[in-house]
Amino acid sequence: MYQFAAMLGSANMYNTSWEIENGQELFAAVADPNGEGILRIQDILVHESVSSQDVQPSQLSFQRAFLPVLGYLSSRWVVRSTLRKNVNALYGLLDHSFEEVDRVLQNCIDTCMARSSFNDGTAAVSGLQIFRVVSKCLYEYVTRFKNAVAQHPCFVTLVTKLVGWTDSWAAAILRSPAAFQDPIAVWSASGKTFAVQRMKKWIDTLFDVVELAEGSTLRRSDLGRDVLSREQHSQALLDGLQMTYDGPGIYHEGGLPRHDNDNEDISKIEVVPTHAELTCLIGPYLPANIPGARHHLPGSSMERLVDIQFRLLREELIAPIRSSLSHVLHDWEQPPQAKTPLDAILAKHGGLYKANHSGWDSVMFSIYTGVKFTGIECDVRKGLAIRLTFDTPHGRANDPSPTKRAMYWESVGKRRLMQGGLIGLLWIPPNSSAQNIRFYLGTVTSNLDDLRRSAKESADRLRLNVSFFDPEAEIRILSALQDRRPQAEGTKLLIEAPIMFESIRPFLETLKSRPPASIPFSSYISHHESGKLSSITIDPPTYVTPKFAFNLDSLFDTKPPIKLTLQPRDELSVQNARQMLKEKSRLDPSQADAMINVLTSEVSLIQGPPGTGKSFTGVELLRVLIANKIRPILLIAFTNHALDNIITHVLDKGLTTNIIRLGSRSNDETVAQYTLESILKTRPQTQADKSAGREWARMKGAQETMAQLMSKVVSRKTDEEDLRAYLGRSHPIHCNSLFNAPLWINRLYNESKDWQIASKKGSSRRTLVDFWRAGEDIDFLNPPPVNPASEGSQTFGYRQKNQQKSAKRFDALVEDSDKDVDPDEDGSEPEDWLTQITGYFAELNINGIPPIPQTNRPVDQLLQDSDVWSMTKAERQKLYSLWSNELREFARESQKAEFAQLKARHAEAQATWSDIKDQSKQDILSKADLIGCTTNGAAKLTTLLQSVAPKVLIVEEAGQVLEAHILASLVPSIEHLILIGDPLQLRPTIENYQLSMDNPRTGKIFRFDQSLMERLSSMGLPMSQLDVQRRMRPEIADLVRNTLYPSLQDHTLVKSPPSIRGMSKDVFFLDHRNAEGGEGDESASKTNTYEAKMIKDLVLYFLKQGKYTKTGDIVVLCAYLGQLAKVRKLLSSEVATVIDERDAVQLINHEDNDEAAEILADSAEEVQVAKRVLLRTVDNFQGEEGTIVILSLVRNSGPDPTSGKKIGFLKSANRANVALSRAREGLYILGNADDLLASGSKMWAGVIEQLRQNEQIGSAFPLSCSRHPGTFIEASVPGQIAIHAPDVIKSTILRTFAAQCSFKNTSLDADIRFLWLAQMMLKVSFVKRNVVKFCPAVAVFVPASAVIAKRSTLKAHQSSTPIILARNHSTAVIVAREFARRSMTARTSLARIHADRNVSTTPALDLVRSHAHLVWTPAIGDASIRDRARLYAERHALAYRAICAARKNCLAGIAVPHLCPLCAPDVSQTQVVDVIMGKQLCEIDPHGEELDEIIITLHCGHVFTVETLDGICELEDYYTRVDDVWTSIAPPLQGLKRPPVCPHCRGPIKSRRYGRVYKRADLDMSEQNVATACQRTLRLIHERIASFDGAKTSKDLETALRKISPADLPVKSGEPEEELDIKEKKAIRPNESLPIPSKRFDLTSRHVRGMPDPVKAAWSKATRRLFACYKDACKAATTTSSHVRAYEAAVATLYRQYLEEIGDPRNLPPMITPEDMALALARKHCGLPAPPKADIRFRVEACWLSFNIRFHVVTLAQKAAEVLAAVKVVNKIQSHWADMIEDIIYSIERDALMTIDIAEESQSYRQVVRSALFLMEAQYQAFSHRVDRYLIPTRVNNLKIEARNGCAKAKVIMDKYGRLFRGAMNTRLSDQTWLKDNYTVPAEAIVAKWAALITRLDGGYTPVTDAEKREIVKALMGGFLGIKTRGHFYQCPNGHAYVIGECGGAMEESRCPECNSVIGGTSHNLNASNSRALDLENIGREEGMTASPHAWGQGA
Repeated sequence: MYQFAAMLGSANMYNTSWEIENGQELFAAVADPNGEGILRIQDILVHESVSSQDVQPSQLSFQRAFLPVLGYLSSRWVVRSTLRKNVNALYGLLDHSFEEVDRVLQNCIDTCMARSSFNDGTAAVSGLQIFRVVSKCLYEYVTRFKNAVAQHPCFVTLVTKLVGWTDSWAAAILRSPAAFQDPIAVWSASGKTFAVQRMKKWIDTLFDVVELAEGSTLRRSDLGRDVLSREQHSQALLDGLQMTYDGPGIYHEGGLPRHDNDNEDISKIEVVPTHAELTCLIGPYLPANIPGARHHLPGSSMERLVDIQFRLLREELIAPIRSSLSHVLHDWEQPPQAKTPLDAILAKHGGLYKANHSGWDSVMFSIYTGVKFTGIECDVRKGLAIRLTFDTPHGRANDPSPTKRAMYWESVGKRRLMQGGLIGLLWIPPNSSAQNIRFYLGTVTSNLDDLRRSAKESADRLRLNVSFFDPEAEIRILSALQDRRPQAEGTKLLIEAPIMFESIRPFLETLKSRPPASIPFSSYISHHESGKLSSITIDPPTYVTPKFAFNLDSLFDTKPPIKLTLQPRDELSVQNARQMLKEKSRLDPSQADAMINVLTSEVSLIQGPPGTGKSFTGVELLRVLIANKIRPILLIAFTNHALDNIITHVLDKGLTTNIIRLGSRSNDETVAQYTLESILKTRPQTQADKSAGREWARMKGAQETMAQLMSKVVSRKTDEEDLRAYLGRSHPIHCNSLFNAPLWINRLYNESKDWQIASKKGSSRRTLVDFWRAGEDIDFLNPPPVNPASEGSQTFGYRQKNQQKSAKRFDALVEDSDKDVDPDEDGSEPEDWLTQITGYFAELNINGIPPIPQTNRPVDQLLQDSDVWSMTKAERQKLYSLWSNELREFARESQKAEFAQLKARHAEAQATWSDIKDQSKQDILSKADLIGCTTNGAAKLTTLLQSVAPKVLIVEEAGQVLEAHILASLVPSIEHLILIGDPLQLRPTIENYQLSMDNPRTGKIFRFDQSLMERLSSMGLPMSQLDVQRRMRPEIADLVRNTLYPSLQDHTLVKSPPSIRGMSKDVFFLDHRNAEGGEGDESASKTNTYEAKMIKDLVLYFLKQGKYTKTGDIVVLCAYLGQLAKVRKLLSSEVATVIDERDAVQLINHEDNDEAAEILADSAEEVQVAKRVLLRTVDNFQGEEGTIVILSLVRNSGPDPTSGKKIGFLKSANRANVALSRAREGLYILGNADDLLASGSKMWAGVIEQLRQNEQIGSAFPLSCSRHPGTFIEASVPGQIAIHAPDVIKSTILRTFAAQCSFKNTSLDADIRFLWLAQMMLKVSFVKRNVVKFCPAVAVFVPASAVIAKRSTLKAHQSSTPIILARNHSTAVIVAREFARRSMTARTSLARIHADRNVSTTPALDLVRSHAHLVWTPAIGDASIRDRARLYAERHALAYRAICAARKNCLAGIAVPHLCPLCAPDVSQTQVVDVIMGKQLCEIDPHGEELDEIIITLHCGHVFTVETLDGICELEDYYTRVDDVWTSIAPPLQGLKRPPVCPHCRGPIKSRRYGRVYKRADLDMSEQNVATACQRTLRLIHERIASFDGAKTSKDLETALRKISPADLPVKSGEPEEELDIKEKKAIRPNESLPIPSKRFDLTSRHVRGMPDPVKAAWSKATRRLFACYKDACKAATTTSSHVRAYEAAVATLYRQYLEEIGDPRNLPPMITPEDMALALARKHCGLPAPPKADIRFRVEACWLSFNIRFHVVTLAQKAAEVLAAVKVVNKIQSHWADMIEDIIYSIERDALMTIDIAEESQSYRQVVRSALFLMEAQYQAFSHRVDRYLIPTRVNNLKIEARNGCAKAKVIMDKYGRLFRGAMNTRLSDQTWLKDNYTVPAEAIVAKWAALITRLDGGYTPVTDAEKREIVKALMGGFLGIKTRGHFYQCPNGHAYVIGECGGAMEESRCPECNSVIGGTSHNLNASNSRALDLENIGREEGMTASPHAWGQGA
């Protein structure tokens, strides 16, 4: 016992030699409920005599045996283990023998205390160790067994004495000198004090837990008023609460609970509400969340705090579903004539129910109708789930298009029918009262893919899986499935409230189950009665010992490096470190203070005002903690974005890479590598993974059994075996008659029993009951139908139908000898029917034909009839229905019992599997420096985190995290709590407005959205504040500085930011009186149309400045969600917008489903195109920032307010703070200043006052021209900004006029429309030469670069800009000069047209010349300008008509209407045809010959320049260009190419110029389709092969063969077997396909054809699935990709051409034929340097699958041969089997060689070595088969020689391909490791099999010595098998030993490599011919192997 105890005692945290794997291995062995270790522990705990001194031989030492066992029970290996079953088994020993343990502890410790020493004479033992071990052990016991205190009355006494012992010991040890003999007596005084205080914390925690357990049902707090002084208003609130107090459970009025789930103890409250709770008319008990308020638990206790947070969090969860149910029930109970919202929803088969009430009573939820149950299933991950269907709601959800339906659910699936969401089934029985209505809650287990798939399958019905919490629901649904009467089930509705149940449930489960006393830092975070914490002293973290010092060197960047340490318990050291950090570190002074305060306080708060670097400070804090080996650190962030941001900073700064991120929702590729899921996938497999695999198999087994049960429950057909058993019990006479049919009927059935019954669900074998029900015996007796030719035409169809129906029932009348005769070839007339049937019965010695029954009796008479075969078809159907109904009723209870058993079995396996997987996760997490997760992630993994035991908890954005979430995350091991955030910014987000602090009625009572950080800071707990901001310009910072943060300073980086371009004010408040719209006062759907339109104009205006185009430059913040949707719709047609996922989810919650889905779908599509403008709500933008922020406050009472000036959510200073502090450079606010001031908000009053002082508030936005600083304009009306800053402002000409205009809001000149005629024809060069010299001001606007100027030309004619043309700028001058210059070009073009088409264009040319001369002279005055411009327009139009007429003749015959600049309609003239330069069609020179002037009209009708299309199609990738001339075809491109599309409509570009481009894209698309299809096919084949149960199939085959009658098998004649000609058997044609077709060895092969029919039938059944897979694999292997087909077609075409060109072969070099030359030239010039090889991978992998299938077939063939040999069949049949096995193996060898060649040619070296393994295995199998077949004395020597040659050949192959791989691949460790694991080790195993075969041929084993056996056992113990227990060694019937790994139990059969005997077994049962190798087992015992914990390993 002492050795065992010593081993347990060494497994402690101080023993550094214990690795995690060692500890887990020991725990698995010791804590196994069926193992020996747990029995030994029990022996020690219940030992009769335990002594602490002078231990006698019959006694057990307390210090050396008893204490180590308790220490092990409290060690980290046990308490942190996730294997709950094993942990509970260990503590179950303590529970079972607690009285004995109590006696030992009291006696021994009392004795030691009396003699002032815990030493036992052999070793010094400290009281510190004893009290720590005992207290921790008792604590773990009492927290795991909740009834421990009540069950063991001595428990309280023991704990009380423990407190006394520790006090006495501490007092004695702290004396000087110490009065107790103890090892720590020599420690320093500070060290002893620290150790004693730390130990007492453990004792106090234990005492609190026991005290609570002892008096939880008896203890009442003082319910009187708080006697402490309070402020008057606070006292008044408490007085009111005192008067209205109505406690929970027994404290409720009258002493009776409100309902069945109302309890004063939260640990007894079910998290999921019950039906009675949801329908209770009395409101729930909600405790006040303020100190001093009346409560049933003591004030200042953690129990009270946890109780409050649990109940409020639970109310947040269940309030929506309770409200939803109450609305539905209220509507249901209304009279029929009343029109309710529910009626409307039911009429349209489901939809959204909106209850628009004021305040927190508002609710919106979904109702789904037409619910039907389809079954129950056990999902291996999700547990038990109900399969149901329901009506699809109207709208986009049931769109006719499957794709659109799927897209709809993709959009709304984040909040509708989401996996883990809460859903309720309202079951209303028909014609029942309200008392019979039941409501069952459950969670959705279907994922989004399931939902999309269901939506695609049907437009009317959706399929869903739901897991219900109430077992009653499952039983009731099971009964409904059994009854099969949907109409009797009543009305069933699904009610879905938008609650993510799985994100809240873990917090509630943790809060209710964890002892409140175990939550650390209770002295700070509990509800203090005084409500004040300012006077409390904060200790350093517990891990900070007296001599511990933080190394702070990493905080300095100076050279030389600065060395600095910090001792938190040394005040001088603290002061010095603080000063040094402020002066020389990279931290600013406030950050330095925060750093020191955090490191010296176990609970720390850091307040970071906007822009002060909270994240930076957090990362630097992590730097210090990680550098000082404080680990693991748990980092919790509020959002995934924030978490990824911090982890990215940690990685970038190189702090550590030992990071684990929990959760899989990381969008950062770098961070995604560090997720727990990614690491689990890449790590090597462990023993735990194998154990998890076994539990997974158990779950799968339960799942399959449940599926079989459900098929019986829902099946309309009764199983014959079940029916037979039932009839045997209930109707034995009928049973005997039915299954003992008359002889003639029995023969008739046997001849047709192999027929299949076809149905929609497939086919099934026809049973005797089916035969009887169908009355086929009666059909047989009926005469055949009359020949149709002899009947009238009117009855032909009917008789033909009946003739076909009963065509087979006369087969029995045909003799066996005639079965193969073709009736078409048989010229004889058929016999008369009467003669045939009479002869049939005569053969059976039956005289005459039995009568045909004609009766139709009732069921009661049928029950009296003993002959069921004498009944008519109708009677049989009646009787069968009766039997089926009775059987269904009879099986009902047994099915329910089986259901319950399967459910429990699955749940147990699932729990065990989950525990094992958690153990693997714990292994990884325990080694991490930093564990990062969101609050939701922490809740889901609370148990796992508790086992990891992190020391530090850092909460980022702690001001946004609910206190309940932090409490649940505070696992007992946390010693340092750091909260980083800002309580003055956003509070936690909750849905229940009743609980919010913003609620004016209840906000001060519940305060549920008050974070722990805010509460602690408001109570006076010290909080460090960062005060240097680096984000906002000073004017913006003043808005929050003067209202909230008086000490906030501006960093030099932000003191001189750039001004906002285009605005005269960088900060501005647009004060307007345009009223809001929307629903109730606090509704999230508030909108303001005016603000939305102004925001649109302002956004577009900023984008036109050209400076603010990056993501995040422009941010639009909306105070309300409805406004966000409105702004997004307005902007959607102009720019791309980005909506945050959290806002998207809220949109679904508060908007109509169809509208929200449309917004989300459009948004998601645009995000992929571009990211420009961010749209967010204020609540979802904390922690982020933008260059310019536009803030829409929405609320506005209008010019004449009638309902008061309300600002709703805006009254919250926290929201206002966030909204005003997001901008870096510019902030623009839209709202009503009077409403803000009238609200009484101090925050807004200060903001408005400052804005007015700075003249930053007004009724119009102040715009300015960035080119002319002195010009300003005001815009106050939607559309006005667009007028002053139109698109044409970028036009060169309009800039000329805009520069001289007065920027006044005047009307547009009527003739401005003529301006665009000039503008659209201008060239940049002309503008630079002519326009600039007329107006010096133009020089400012004309860009220096012609390219830039060309890009600036836009649509001047579409503008309605109100510009008055300057008098000194003549439009006519500009027009005249340009067109005079162009007249020569026009003349030349017209001449060309005239020459081509003989069209006279002289009038047109004359008009152009005359007009140019007319307007050449400059005109003065507007009137002159207008007249001349109008004249020009008229003449110009006439001239262009003539030109276009000629142009049309040129284009005659073109299929696609061609658009030219001359004749295109006005609507097409503005189409952009050059997307790079921005040129429009009207700007194109119709006579130009450059690529940027030539245009192509696509099939879609859009027009582009050739230069543009060349760029879009990437033509330079396909052709080589030299000096702008295409010279040749470019080399083939790599990768897949997409077809080019039109930039406007996404239509295909298929102009002949780009034929090579789109043909290549078409090929790539086809290639991708082929690859996808091949990949899918191979995956399916692989899954089917993996699911093939070889052992079961082999056993079934053996059973089938043994059932064959000996008469059907030829008997062995005794002649000797002769070896056939091997070459004849192995002959395979050279051109045989790869893989070899299955016809060579399937049922049609020559090997099988000669076998007896019964053998063929059994073989066919066994191999049917394998050959089906084989054919699919062959098809996949021979699939040719599109590129290969194209290559082959090109080569073939060129080959024929070159062959014709070569002509005379004499001109060729010697030895070269014309065919060779033509083929070489064709391959060279076909466009590809070599044949495509992309599909080779699939071909090789398909071959591998075919190899595996053939090896399966060989195994089955060997089993068949073995069975048939046992019955001594003739040699010919045995040879058939042997030949087939040999042929199959040889085919594998041949195909493997070809596969190697293919893989080597494509340089796929991993495929090469893997294929080589198949080759080696095939060669070994071939020879092994030959040995088994021809092993006779005369051939032994030859076989030995062949064996040695084969072994040598295998070694050569192994070395050859290994060297090939190493030579081709680089020397990376990963490649070498892969080669070893995937090639070297398997190849060596094959070589080892050759060696064993040689040994066998040499005469068997040489006797193995004991020393050799011992070495073998040692090797197995320390090798990769790692065998530690006995029960693994076995021997075959001939004594050859073998080993079974893992658990040691036999799970499959194999063959002994020495003698080919059967070895192994199945289902942990050893084959009867095998036995245990006891000699090896005994050696294992001597070497230290422990006893096997399994039954099959016992006794060794």
